[in-house]
Amino acid sequence: MVSARLASIQESTTLKISAMAKKLTASGLDIIDMGVGEPDFDTPKHIVEAGCNSIQMGETHYAPTGGIPELRQTIAEKLSRENRVPAGAEDVIVTPGAKMAVFASVQALLQEGDECILIGPSWVSYEPSVAFAGGSVLWGKVDENF
Repeated sequence: MVSARLASIQESTTLKISAMAKKLTASGLDIIDMGVGEPDFDTPKHIVEAGCNSIQMGETHYAPTGGIPELRQTIAEKLSRENRVPAGAEDVIVTPGAKMAVFASVQALLQEGDECILIGPSWVSYEPSVAFAGGSVLWGKVDENF
């Protein structure tokens, strides 16, 4: 038995679209899959080598929950220098992608019954994230000039 909240989660539209694209590709059609958002090229060689070197150096354990301290510091410096956003490493959290960052932010900020304004087009997981937090979505109307 699972919680009502977990049972309320619908199948991922993104994964459904990608599965459909893979099926159509396998049938011989020329399909451009824009569902998951993965690049259509392999990881560049220098990044693969850096990953392999990291593993060979024993960097195979869980990273700190908020992110590797040196990475957080580098991001904070970039924000301060290039974006003029005063930030220290303690103000930065590293997530395994923007989708997780949005999900965590929504869960942290919304209370049961809160309303959240979204504008489209938006990523298909934003509305379910709000629903999972117990909120509801109000869709803002925008024109081509916002």
